[in-house]
Amino acid sequence: YSDGTRRIYTNYTITNKNGIVLEDNCSEVKHIIYNDKHYFVIKKNKKYKIIDGDGTTITRKLYSKMSEIEPNKLLVKYDKLYGIIDLEEKNIVPIKYKSFEQIGPILFLTKLNGYYGILDSNNNISIKNEFDKIKPLYDTFLLKKHTEIHKTKFY
Repeated sequence: YSDGTRRIYTNYTITNKNGIVLEDNCSEVKHIIYNDKHYFVIKKNKKYKIIDGDGTTITRKLYSKMSEIEPNKLLVKYDKLYGIIDLEEKNIVPIKYKSFEQIGPILFLTKLNGYYGILDSNNNISIKNEFDKIKPLYDTFLLKKHTEIHKTKFY
């Protein structure tokens, strides 16, 4: 809608004003208007994709998770990895993170190669993925860095 509101529908068929079916048998549909263009985030057969207002499929991949986090930014999961794409499926944050948890309006706790870090929705790294644990505490973070254990032999 022109005021930026969104609607989520379940178990619907999407048709245009002429009655032409754009997509049917959807278990979830989210209608998004961005830059005066209509998009539909669709869940069908347990996978997500994006189509435009004409019914043209935009995404080349089928995602196991897709949720809007900001206008024109979608958190996605593909092949057990997370990242952020825009409505035209351009990568904003590469799909390479093992976990991706929103911890602020635009901040995300990520896990990469077994270590945690923090980045924003524009792929700007706040804290590199080099910590064993990161715990958000209001506007600050508690960091635990990996430490080596040295074994000493006693005779």
